[in-house]
Amino acid sequence: MRHGERVITMGYLIWISCMTLGLGAGAFLLIRHFVFDHRIPVDDGKGYFMLMMFIVTLLAGTLVFLLGPEPIQGEEPEGISPVAFGILAETLLATIIMALGLLSIKAKKVFV
Repeated sequence: MRHGERVITMGYLIWISCMTLGLGAGAFLLIRHFVFDHRIPVDDGKGYFMLMMFIVTLLAGTLVFLLGPEPIQGEEPEGISPVAFGILAETLLATIIMALGLLSIKAKKVFV
């Protein structure tokens, strides 16, 4: 892999990671807002957040597959392909976001 291709691949992975982080943070803030306003119970909020993170993971994985750099014809890739690495990296990132979000979603304590 040449230097120019590495730069494009790294930019592509950073873009996908930022998109996954942004969508995950948006989902967390939305669900946390509903839980704090007592519109939904905490357990339901955690379930909705998990479902939203699964959708984010599928969306990001699809974008990684469709927009990923294609190998040059005639060259045998060394090691794992950038597309496979991107799918694995964004899935791991979304799983970490989901775990941290599930631990962080709590009801607002009301002192009377």
